[in-house]
Amino acid sequence: MIQKIKKEKALIEIGFLIGVVTFLFTLLTTTLWQNDGISMGETIMLPLIGGFYLFLSIIIVNIVGINKVRKLAIKNNEQPIKKIYQVLIVLFISIFAYTLFDSIYFLFDNSLSKDYASSLEALLQSSGEKTDDIKDFEKLPFSVQNIFSSIFSAIVAGLITLPFIKADGEIFKSKNDNYYR
Repeated sequence: MIQKIKKEKALIEIGFLIGVVTFLFTLLTTTLWQNDGISMGETIMLPLIGGFYLFLSIIIVNIVGINKVRKLAIKNNEQPIKKIYQVLIVLFISIFAYTLFDSIYFLFDNSLSKDYASSLEALLQSSGEKTDDIKDFEKLPFSVQNIFSSIFSAIVAGLITLPFIKADGEIFKSKNDNYYR
């Protein structure tokens, strides 16, 4: 079991990289929005922010990173695992890392979760809905509040990247690659 984890260490690192990038970009964007107060438009956009950055990070890093991992495995005369499993490992680790870093940040600063919950409460009250559960909702880290949009974005990004992950790890090939050999 440990050998398999060591073998897929690069995929775990890719997942953590995606999680860190997503967390930092989400933190930057939400902090900028919080400085002048979260508007109703921003309240509507907030659940999509983490998912959007996760989506972009997964597409860019997966295509480059997983192809590099596959190419390196072939170079070392190893059989890489199926690309669907590679993508799933990266997706799981990236969502886990993003949620972990956001939860740690939440322990020190929970203002985003509270501001987001207050904005949702105002939105619900303006439409006449009950807001009894908002107090419980604000006790959750921002990434947990929006976990479904993050998971959905990750799955869509993973599906988009699958065709770009090549069996031999070569992203760009030319018909003349063998010409110079």
